[in-house]
Amino acid sequence: MAMTMGTPLTRVLGPKTAKVMAEQLSLLTVRDLLRHYPRRYARRGEMTRLDGLEVGDRVTVLAQVKSVNTRRMQQRRGTLTEVTVGDGAGSMRLVFFNNRHAHLDVGEWGLFAGTVGLWRGEKQFSHPDCHIITGDDDDWARAMVPLYPASKDVSSWVVQKSVKMLMDDPRSLEQMLEDPIPAAVRERHALVDLPTALRQKHRPETQEQVDEADERLKWDEALVLQATLAARRRAAAVEPGIARPRRSGGLLDAVDAALPFSLTDGQREVGEELSAELSREQPMNRLLQGEVGSGKTVVALRAMAQVVDAGGQAALLA
Repeated sequence: MAMTMGTPLTRVLGPKTAKVMAEQLSLLTVRDLLRHYPRRYARRGEMTRLDGLEVGDRVTVLAQVKSVNTRRMQQRRGTLTEVTVGDGAGSMRLVFFNNRHAHLDVGEWGLFAGTVGLWRGEKQFSHPDCHIITGDDDDWARAMVPLYPASKDVSSWVVQKSVKMLMDDPRSLEQMLEDPIPAAVRERHALVDLPTALRQKHRPETQEQVDEADERLKWDEALVLQATLAARRRAAAVEPGIARPRRSGGLLDAVDAALPFSLTDGQREVGEELSAELSREQPMNRLLQGEVGSGKTVVALRAMAQVVDAGGQAALLA
């Protein structure tokens, strides 16, 4: 069966990885994973340096394996593997129990993620997550490496590999996605299509590609918001309401007469729009937006006075 945006991650990544992604990152479907965007991008020279680590930091470092020593523990059963790594600026110790990652070889470069601890005055990682960089690791060879929001059991590179799995087939995104922005609108505003935006967001070559993707994805967010608001307006339009037309000689006229200033053109224009909508037999749902000091309160107060004049009630919460 073809993969879709609604396909559960259990069918794509396997039950174990999908389970921890669901529990710790709330990622359940292909759509969730593709919309789990990198929080930033890094290059080799921009990773956290070992000489700048502070105890308690949870970080990802790029370092080279300098030594590996495995021995049996004296106080309890099992083995202890101590790995020393360095990045040219500093070094630290990695500690693994019971042969976990004892296969690390001197000279290998890797990404190591964990919480910095202190043991006998030396900084160390206990049970860090590891990703050894191999010669065919094309993701690390890329100009920009995506770093994702991660969790205790789901590292950034696990997310990265999972996203890569979805994108390895060049036809998969085009088959799964239906671009909600018409081609004419994209052309008019110089927007990339949705599959291109997702590829450039997750696997960019340049900062310009990230910027293009961000600009396009902002349109998607705005479209979803406006579509939701339009649906609410349509639903409200068919609901019965009570017309509250303006009445001469009532509270609204008294409010206007008592104001120590004249209304601005903008306040009058918005007030007329609200007055006309209050006069209809459908509920009104408005967001009044303006700068500080622009007169939003007086506009709201005048609308409330019109409602009271027509026999209704109004409350202002500040």
